[in-house]
Amino acid sequence: IMVDNDHFKSVNDTYGHHIGDEVLRQVARVLHALHREAQVVCRYGGEEFCIMLPGLRLEEAAEAGERIRQAIEAIRLDEPRELRLSVSVGVSELCFGAGDPQELINQADACLYVAKRNGRNQVVPYSEAVAIAGHCDTRSIGSIGEVAGDQATVPFPAVTALVSALNYRDASTAEHSRRVADHCVRMASGLLDQKQIFVLEIAGLLHDIGKIGVPDQILLKAGPLTDEEWKQMGRHARIGVEIIASAFHCDELSEIIRTHHAFYSGRGRRSGLPKGADIPIGARILTIADSYDAMVSDRVYRKGCSHDEAISELRRCAGTQFDPELVERFAASFSTCRKLVISSGMFVQKQTAIAIGQQIERLAAAIDNQDTDSLQALASRLGAVARSHDVQAIAEVAERLEFKAAAEDVCWIELLRDTHELMELCRATQNSFLNNNSAACLGTGDPFVLVPK
Repeated sequence: IMVDNDHFKSVNDTYGHHIGDEVLRQVARVLHALHREAQVVCRYGGEEFCIMLPGLRLEEAAEAGERIRQAIEAIRLDEPRELRLSVSVGVSELCFGAGDPQELINQADACLYVAKRNGRNQVVPYSEAVAIAGHCDTRSIGSIGEVAGDQATVPFPAVTALVSALNYRDASTAEHSRRVADHCVRMASGLLDQKQIFVLEIAGLLHDIGKIGVPDQILLKAGPLTDEEWKQMGRHARIGVEIIASAFHCDELSEIIRTHHAFYSGRGRRSGLPKGADIPIGARILTIADSYDAMVSDRVYRKGCSHDEAISELRRCAGTQFDPELVERFAASFSTCRKLVISSGMFVQKQTAIAIGQQIERLAAAIDNQDTDSLQALASRLGAVARSHDVQAIAEVAERLEFKAAAEDVCWIELLRDTHELMELCRATQNSFLNNNSAACLGTGDPFVLVPK
């Protein structure tokens, strides 16, 4: 059995490493209490534990894993009293053909990560079906570890659900988040790889998701907030970090959300936040984009400032609040951007828009890895979806990309250009979906979205 503490990094970041150490001690006590005699309990590394259960069948071991899960869920600390623990558990048995102890551990570890991707706080036993569904091939266990780490998959349907929930609470905040995400993508183009840009775009969409937990009388107040109301509003950052950590197992995304309020100079920073170059570059980009859009946007109690005034203010605060080099890059990005016009088009079903959105991350990974086979397959799939709904702009670029990716002598410059164009069209589709507040919030019928034709 492999056991991993859920959201352990968040525990350390929120409550301090001394609380994290106490969590590990409490979990170890529970595991030792449940497994004595001939059974062996080991700390495998970090917040992960390994248990060997000689003589048990898979069903019995899975039941033991469930007892572990329930016992750890019942742990209560004296301080902080509000902290609740959970674990993800993977189980395997020798009957699945493991040739040595490490391969058996790899099987259980792979199932553990399936448990995490499926929402955590659950037990997943090994089986051929689980291996296929979760890509738990122990021959590629390294890639599974990467999925659980900084390069984790961020499911677009989950992002859409959270943005829709924010739309219900405050449509203007959701619209602001979409604009911030667009600013981030434009600014990061040519600076970050496509996979990093995708994660940054999601961070832009979800950086204010914690406002879901802010009371309506404060969130929707038509006027300036009092000092006490600002304190309550300030709690949305912590709420947002917890929501992101719970919804996705992506350390890179969580860290951008957690640190994007950090001051570049460190002045006025909250406890535990980094400064200068130690702030993740995604967080440094996000805070600039967020601040710019806040300045140029109208509020009930004030008029938004002009673009030039906002850029001047960013420059005034460069070196203290913002990264000076990134401020200049942000200012320059407006003169090089190419805006996709989606004023004319047709409606497609929400499920189609989500299916298109899911391909953005896959395209990013394929182009970063120079994987022509994946590019060809993805382009073929996108082209088929686009043609079936008469989305000609996407269909034409996808067909062109599929043809070039299949060529014997691949021209990577052309392939890169076509992939970027296809990703921009996919993003334009998602902009239409996420900005279509009436379809997202009405909850009657099957929502439709406007996409480029």
